[in-house]
Formats: sequence, C-alpha cells, structure tokens
Amino acid sequence: MNSFYFMLVLHAHMPYVMGTSVEYWLHEAVLHSYLPLLEMLERCLREELSVCITLNMSPILLNQLTHSDFVENFLEYLQQREQNLSIQALNPEVSEILQNDLQKLCRLKTLFLNEWNRDIVGQFKKFVDLGYINVTTSSATHAYLPLWEADIESVYRQIAVGKVMSSFYFGDLNGFWSPECGVFPDLTSILKEFEFSYFFADPAAVNTEHIFQPFTDRGVYYFVRDIDISMKIWDSDEGYPGHPLYRDFHSDFFTDPESCGRITERAGFSIRAVTNKNSNRKDIYCPVAAHKQAELDAQDFCSYLACKFKKLSGNCCSIFFDAELFGHWWYEGVDFLYYLCRALSRQNVIKLTFPLEILQKVDSVKFSPMYSSWGLNHDAGSWLNAKTYFLWEKIYNTSPETCSMRNLLLAQASDWMFLITHNSFIEFSKNRISRLLSYNNDADQENDLLQQSISVCSREDFFAI
Repeated sequence: MNSFYFMLVLHAHMPYVMGTSVEYWLHEAVLHSYLPLLEMLERCLREELSVCITLNMSPILLNQLTHSDFVENFLEYLQQREQNLSIQALNPEVSEILQNDLQKLCRLKTLFLNEWNRDIVGQFKKFVDLGYINVTTSSATHAYLPLWEADIESVYRQIAVGKVMSSFYFGDLNGFWSPECGVFPDLTSILKEFEFSYFFADPAAVNTEHIFQPFTDRGVYYFVRDIDISMKIWDSDEGYPGHPLYRDFHSDFFTDPESCGRITERAGFSIRAVTNKNSNRKDIYCPVAAHKQAELDAQDFCSYLACKFKKLSGNCCSIFFDAELFGHWWYEGVDFLYYLCRALSRQNVIKLTFPLEILQKVDSVKFSPMYSSWGLNHDAGSWLNAKTYFLWEKIYNTSPETCSMRNLLLAQASDWMFLITHNSFIEFSKNRISRLLSYNNDADQENDLLQQSISVCSREDFFAI
C-alpha cells in the first residue's frame, strides 16, 4: 500500500508588543498556545508517538520570547491571572470550569519554571533536535513582502535580518515562511540568493485549489495548502472549532451575568460554550465534554484524510494554520493536535512528515508562482486599502537616514495594517506606526535580538544588492 505524505505547518507569530499596553497579547499566546504545545510534545515523547510538525516561529516572536524583560513580565501576568481565577472560582456556578483553568495554569507555570528553565525557545530547539518539529524562519518583523516589491532593498533587509535572528537559536534554516503566504513572482529568485530550499504558498499562487505535489521555480520548491482539508479545521462555520461543546472564544467573563459585577476589566477567559453560533444564548462550558469532543474530532479528521487520499491521483498534501488557533482561539485545539498525532501514529497509510522528506519522495511540478496571499480574496487587500493607504505613504517616505533601521523594520510589520483594515485596535495601530517612525531608540536596544541581527547584517554586507 502506498503512503500518503501529509504535512502540518503551524505559523507562530506576534508583532512586537513588549512594553506596550497590549503586551498581554504575547502572554496570552504563550499561556494558551506555546506552553500547551510544548506540553503536548512532551506527552508525545513519553508515549513514543511519531510526530512531525513544521513550525514557523517568526523572528520578531523569537525576539520577544528571549527578551530580558519577558520572563518577569510573563510571571507577573500569570500571578494576576492566578489571583483572578482563584477569586472567581469561589462562585459555585462556575467553580468546576475555573478550577480546571487554575490547575492547568499552575501545571504549565511549574513546567515553565522548573522543567523548561524559563526558556521557551530552548525547549522548542530540544524538539527540533529530537526530530519532532522542523523550524523555519520568516521576514524579520512579519512584513508583507509583495507590497515591498517596488522597494526591493526592504525585501532583502527583511529576509536577511530574519534569517540571522533565527540562526541565533536554530542555526542555518532551509525553509522560509513568507508572511501571510504573500508571494510575488521574483520571490523565488530572492530566496534562492539566500539559499532557502522551500517556502509556502496559497493555492492562488498556482491558480488551483487541489494541490497534491510540491512546485518548483528557479531552483526553489514551494508547498501549497489544500483549502478543502484546511477548512475542516479553520472554517468558522463548518470547521471543528465551531462545535457547540467547545469553549466560546468571543465570550469574556467580564461581561458574563455570572460575574455579578465582581470584576471590573477584561478577564481573558470565558465560562461559555459555543452552543449556537447564531444565538446569544450560551450554555455553561463543560471541560470534560469538550475534551472528549476533541478526541472524536481528531479521529474524524484522520478518517476524513484516509477517505480523501484514496480518491487522489497525487500522494502528498499540506495544510497551514496560525499556531495560535490551537489553544488560544480554539481552546481545545492542542488536545485535538495530540489526538491527531496519536491517531496518525497508529496507522500506516498517512505519513505525517517534513518538507524535505516530501521533496525526496514526491516529484515536483515546475510553475512560476503568481501574486497571491492567504488573505481575503487571496490578494493584498487586507493590508493595502483606503483605510491604510496614508500609513503606507508615511512608511514608504521614511528612510533609514531619518529613522532607526530597527524602528523602520518594526513599522513594516503587516499586523498593524491588518488590524486597521478589520476595525480592530485602530488608534493603537496608527499610533504604533507613527511612534516607531518618529523615535530613534537604537541606543536603548543594543542587547535586543533585532538590533543585534541588524548589526550582523550590516557588518556582513547582507543589505548590498
């Protein structure tokens, strides 16, 4: 029986929020997604399960996880959250849910402090060395590269600095994640110059939705995500996270009637289940039932893959997700990943694998990728539009002579434009860009990973084109 090669790619990213009013974004992602993912990998290791997950950790995320202030700030966040949960868990109506949250927080905190030596990146490196995960790099600050094509020096700078930042912790990486799966025709030749072997793209890059082989252009390979398979997990209406039993991400205990006005600000946790996406009436969340549902959904997904692959002419496929989907947006998502890895380990038809193994086993198709992204309409509209145009002008008209290189790179992050486009944190995002472009703080950041990498690139003439 022929094997079918299946690649799961998780993209972990957080814009630079250290020292800002939204630093809790980073802390929530760590608590809900990154630490549970590490705990899951530890469990798979103990049970000797076969695990192959490709993980992109954006360089600017690495920057923050290794920042000198991160551990202290994160522990303060955990302490505050632990206090809130302890107080609210006294309410008998929600005690079971919040006691469950409290136990999980304390367990992860203990692992973080005692087992993992407060070193999240180092722990992921451990699983790279064990062959459980394959790490790739990205542009330094998550710039959407197609919109910088006219300023090709910025493209080179983002890629060069990002590559150096990742190499501090993972050595020389051969895979590249283009933020937002943003592709333009010359990207392959640029990645070839940086000696990358492969990258990842949206189906719009090759104008087809069903992709069962890798593609190649100018000596660089690329993998395209399968939309149908991805939507079994990602789709907000039909995907697994929308099951009525799962925790409702959009509810917050601060606004819940059960809080009885006992808290005065955003709580960061929900006591409600999804129940019915078309109704405001939400049942109380049941952790045990939701956990069981995650196991059932993982088994269903494995069966779905087996049935689908029997009908295909090719023999590989790839699916990509934001890593924060698992655990943060979809609370039970990491449980789902564990049960999926377990189910795949117990059969021999579908082989969970890494990019380079696929390239060794599966023939590629020559095709020059087209302009594309995994954003709305598969184009650049989620980042460049009437709401954001004036900010693009401001960034384009700012040169390294008038703004520090570090701040210019940070201002190029795709996140702020995306938030503005979707009417979220609009003023914060606008002010963030304006402040970065008007404040030269390199002298204050000499020990910062981003600044160190800029210095390395400058010394080694990476920016010369």
